[in-house]
Amino acid sequence: MLDGTYNGQPTTIQYIAKEDGSMVLTHSMQIRNETQGTWYDAFVDAHSGELVHVTDFVAKASVSRASKNGCFQDLTSFTQYLVLPIQKQVLTQGFEILKDPFDSFSSPLGWHSDGKLNYTWV
Repeated sequence: MLDGTYNGQPTTIQYIAKEDGSMVLTHSMQIRNETQGTWYDAFVDAHSGELVHVTDFVAKASVSRASKNGCFQDLTSFTQYLVLPIQKQVLTQGFEILKDPFDSFSSPLGWHSDGKLNYTWV
C-alpha cells in the first residue's frame, strides 16, 4: 500500500479519531522511499493491523513567477509558500505568505534541488 520501508525513527503509540468519531489505538511509524521521494507517517491499528491513517510529509508547493515590466524573472527570486509559522502551531491562528524564503548561504542550491535533481512543483 505504501511503497517504501520503515526508516528507523522510533515508533509511537497514539490514538487516532476515525471518521465515524470512534478512537483507535495505533502504532505510528515512518515509511520512506528515497527513490520516489515519498515519506509517510503510517498509523496502524494496534489490534487489527489495519492501516487507519496516513500523514504525507512530502507536501506540494506552489511556485509562482512574478512579472516585472512584462518580463518573467528567475523563478527562485519569486518563490512563495503558504505557511503556518512555527510560533503559531495551530491552524486556526492563521497562515502567512512567505516570499523569497531561502538564504543562498544556508541553501546554495535553493529549496528545490537535492544536488542531483532540480524539482518543479505544481
